[in-house]
Amino acid sequence: APADSGAVLASRLQQLPAESGCGVTASLVDGSVLLLRLVASGGDALAALPAATLEALLSLMHAASMRALQAAYAPRAGGAGGGAEADDVAHEQEAVDVLMEVWVSLLGQLGGYSRSRPPVVDDAAWGVYGAALRLRVAVAGGEALESHEEEQDDEAEAVAAAAEAERHVSLAMLGRARVAEAAALLQEACAQRGAQLQQAFAAAESGAPPAAAAVECMHEETDLLVRLAGHLLADEGEGSDVREVPMEVAAAGAGAAGAPGQAHPAVALSEAVLALLQLQLRAVLAVDDPRHGPLATVLSPTVGTTLLWFAERLVATYLMPDEAVSAVLSPQAVTL
Repeated sequence: APADSGAVLASRLQQLPAESGCGVTASLVDGSVLLLRLVASGGDALAALPAATLEALLSLMHAASMRALQAAYAPRAGGAGGGAEADDVAHEQEAVDVLMEVWVSLLGQLGGYSRSRPPVVDDAAWGVYGAALRLRVAVAGGEALESHEEEQDDEAEAVAAAAEAERHVSLAMLGRARVAEAAALLQEACAQRGAQLQQAFAAAESGAPPAAAAVECMHEETDLLVRLAGHLLADEGEGSDVREVPMEVAAAGAGAAGAPGQAHPAVALSEAVLALLQLQLRAVLAVDDPRHGPLATVLSPTVGTTLLWFAERLVATYLMPDEAVSAVLSPQAVTL
């Protein structure tokens, strides 16, 4: 990239407010867009960058990403985001979206079938993924409560859902930089929500169901985690029904995230999500009509639909893949 463009980029991204509570500035958004253009057009030149220059670029991207994530999500963690202006929220989300595109572009430019990425790139992407995941889960419940207060028409809701799905895809690309660790992180979070769900079922059966707000937050967090797991483990292929095994998942070996005897990351994460599905099914089948039973206040049709969406992706990708159109297969995970 031209030196003057790099100087402009650096000056814009360095104009961040010193106070931790300040929102995203226009300079950050502009600088992020310029960064995206530079990275997207870098091509083979990015792979030839000296180590010090690459580390400086990663440091800049990491600082900008953490700044944007904190501004967009941290104030709303725990449902505390009621006072934010709509324009400010959109501005901050735009910065996050652009910076996620920068990371996806960089990972694609520096990796693939023909070359392996420098470990420092994967480490930096993993750091952003972990922070983004934790912040997104922290605000999921708050977003659910706010959505009941702010009604949207069907068209606006569909547009918002499509944008959110794109964010899940981008985040999954970052997680695949260290896919075993990302799968383990999601697996642990799913196991925690499973324990919470079991406790909620037990409380409801005893006649003292948990507060509606707590149940709503748990459901939204679970729904988000299941969708992120589904995108981490499978890509959309060519055609509406085609799913592809990401090459990073296929390349991950059993024991990649821990002891040599540990299950393949795709198997371990899938089992954690399917355990949530089993909990839902047991509760549904426990009574003649779950809509009117003691567990009705704890069950979620939305989460159940998302769990079935995950199961469909799992089957189409790993258990019954269309070998005629699938570019990548994962024999290790077919034993599911």
